[in-house]
Amino acid sequence: MSLPDDGHIWLILYESTSNPPGFYLDLDVTFIKTLCHKPVGYLKYLAYCILGLTGDVYLNGMQVSDGAEPRGKSLYLFRPDADGSDPLGPHSIDMEAIKVRSPFNGTPTSTRNRFKEDLIERDFHCIFTGFPHAKGTHMIPFVKQDEWIQIIIRSRAPDPLHDDNVEDLTSINDIRNGMSVNPMIHVELGNREYAVLVTPNLYLKTGDVPRAESERPLHPEIAYPDGQRYTLQRLIPINSFAVDDPAPNRDAAFRKVDELPSKLPSKLLLSYTYGAAAVERWGRNWGKILSKEARPDLKRPAIVQLPNVGSSRTLDGCSVTVRREADAGGTDASGSAGSQVIEQYDAMDLVAYFWYNTPAARERREQSEQAFRGNIDSWRSGVT
Repeated sequence: MSLPDDGHIWLILYESTSNPPGFYLDLDVTFIKTLCHKPVGYLKYLAYCILGLTGDVYLNGMQVSDGAEPRGKSLYLFRPDADGSDPLGPHSIDMEAIKVRSPFNGTPTSTRNRFKEDLIERDFHCIFTGFPHAKGTHMIPFVKQDEWIQIIIRSRAPDPLHDDNVEDLTSINDIRNGMSVNPMIHVELGNREYAVLVTPNLYLKTGDVPRAESERPLHPEIAYPDGQRYTLQRLIPINSFAVDDPAPNRDAAFRKVDELPSKLPSKLLLSYTYGAAAVERWGRNWGKILSKEARPDLKRPAIVQLPNVGSSRTLDGCSVTVRREADAGGTDASGSAGSQVIEQYDAMDLVAYFWYNTPAARERREQSEQAFRGNIDSWRSGVT
């Protein structure tokens, strides 16, 4: 088995004997220090965002403290606190049914228009740069639709610091699934080159994340949220020619309103999208662990025929075709031309699979099924 390059580490998240070392993240130590002052704590946060599990990081069988200095050319292993059950099974999401339904479920235009209006009222301008001509973007892409966002909500892991009170978040056009950003950030979020890190969380405090070198002047109606940070992070090194890039680790600011805390972007959904971005930028071998050869039991999405065919691209060795759907009113972060539909798997699918099989998600489904059976029994008793 090969080793990481000089200055890199591998964080193994899912071990596989058939495709060693399994699914892992290939991380540049110097670069991740620009994202977080506590690199090992950051590794645990990445694992939480991707797997939906808490746990610890080990090196050569020894637990590593959050404040330890990562050693280049080393293999780190994340071990979850939960039992040793397969994170990809036995339960699977029927993505074939969801992906066939989602592009055509007919979300009313009025709902999408309200989404844009609510974002303008809450955000005023681009929340990261103050750019006045901001675009509304869906954190969970519009093409995923309501059913997908409900799966994520039901699969959430317990986190007292990320308790968004999301039980009523059921619509893809809920303001908590949106942000106002400038056009460049809009595109890069869709490419998963950017992601938003919310602190404090289970592993990181607000001071663990570097701050932008200079604070931008804020409009009198705008302020940073109290006691928390929504930090825009670029997950690939900054291109020296990209003069329009915002300063690294720029924090979001919102309009000053009394009801702001209940309307802020969902920390849960931002954790999910951060995990998906990390998988796409740094993930290795995840296409193999989802392959038909490795997991013939997993249901796979059918090809959805949409009219405007886009480009083909490769994600972790898996060839996928990107197709676009017209998105009237409120675009997602995949670009102004419309939403993307990916035939087969993408990084969001992988993270959803992991989340769906956590002990917390399984327990929540079991409780829901028990409550449903109880209601059926009560109904039967009432009609006999």
